[in-house]
Amino acid sequence: MNLWKMEELIRDNEGYCVEKFAPDFILIGSDGGGMTFGFDKKTKNFVEMPFEVMGQREYIIQVSGSFDTFLKYLYDRDDTYTY
Repeated sequence: MNLWKMEELIRDNEGYCVEKFAPDFILIGSDGGGMTFGFDKKTKNFVEMPFEVMGQREYIIQVSGSFDTFLKYLYDRDDTYTY
């Protein structure tokens, strides 16, 4: 699990074409596999979603409106599940 450094945020969001595929989101990290973590600009929640369907709301897990709760979610997250 990796939350990106501030200097990586712009580069990685541009690299993943977030503005094109998920314009309502800012990505902030990934699990090193198929999932990414981000912030939903519409709902103001931290989210988890698969890279391959990035931005498609039916696949997005709305995690939390607070960063503290989001970090607890990441800590407690079970990395064994798949979609």
